[in-house]
Amino acid sequence: MIFVVDSTDKIRMCVAKDELDAMLAHPDVKKASGCPILFFANKMDLPRAMEPSDIMAMLQLQRIGDKAWHIQASNALTGEGVDAGVDWLAAQLSKPPSAASGKPAAAASAGAGAGAGAASPAAGATGGAGAAPVR
Repeated sequence: MIFVVDSTDKIRMCVAKDELDAMLAHPDVKKASGCPILFFANKMDLPRAMEPSDIMAMLQLQRIGDKAWHIQASNALTGEGVDAGVDWLAAQLSKPPSAASGKPAAAASAGAGAGAGAASPAAGATGGAGAAPVR
């Protein structure tokens, strides 16, 4: 699954959280316990963009324990971060089902946005089963 959030819209982050909660509660999603979730923190090129770790906290991603997940800084206009996010998702989908079922990944991939390759805000966070962001 791919879930995209506007990293500049702090006010509507609660709406995104509600939508995420509804999606995670859906019977088909619950049944697909090993299905990884890629979160794109979009618009990272803008000055008001929140850090991926802040978005992770606002969406309470650490509570997702039955699926591997990754939050990737991105900029849809330039494509920065998109390849890294899709690469993570492809790697998760190529793992055997038991290996991709919510176990935390070892490290986060570099993201995109202001200062691509820098530790902040470009760092992606990889998690699952309560993992914290890797910086």
